[in-house]
Amino acid sequence: MLANAGLTMDEVMAVTLANNMDHIERIHRMLIVEERRRDEALAELDRRRAKLAQNLRRVVQNLEPEFQVVEPNSQSEKGAA
Repeated sequence: MLANAGLTMDEVMAVTLANNMDHIERIHRMLIVEERRRDEALAELDRRRAKLAQNLRRVVQNLEPEFQVVEPNSQSEKGAA
């Protein structure tokens, strides 16, 4: 059919691309905007995660451990054997 019309597939593709260039450019701009928003959201998540990790490290360092030595009794040793 294309040969009967004197066209090649490349010519049809080129015309189609040219006819839709405005739509393609608009979609491209929308993608750029959304990628920027995604990158900003990921950067914010990283900042919050880093701040949370810093706060958790500070809290853990300030904890005073409370240990209690538990001596095994002779009955529990016999039961474990």
